[in-house]
Amino acid sequence: MKYLPVLFILILFMAAACDEPVPPDLLPEETYKRMFVEFTIINQYDELLLQGRSREELRDKVYEHYGVTPEEFRNSHRYYESNIERQLKRIDEINLMMRAERDTLIEAEKRYHFNRRTPADTLRQRILNR
Repeated sequence: MKYLPVLFILILFMAAACDEPVPPDLLPEETYKRMFVEFTIINQYDELLLQGRSREELRDKVYEHYGVTPEEFRNSHRYYESNIERQLKRIDEINLMMRAERDTLIEAEKRYHFNRRTPADTLRQRILNR
């Protein structure tokens, strides 16, 4: 009998420690991560890059592209955040995805500028024809 209150408290702690129930509309983890990346990029956009569009408009396009409602994303986000250790690992994976994307863009920009450079002979001709 004297262990009953301790047992009751232990059961309460165990119930509180249980993970959040899986929502029926849970997004696959890869889809969630891709959308998370897109929303992060949208949130970091400079006003000039938005070109008069709102961030909300861009978010709506992301939802439309993935065929997901804002409610489905919120529910999935809440669920994935409920396990903080796993979410931190997921954030690290997302950071790697974003770095890879950035590196791809930097390489594409370098190739673009390399292909548009003026050949040395053309520069020489311009100087001589002055």
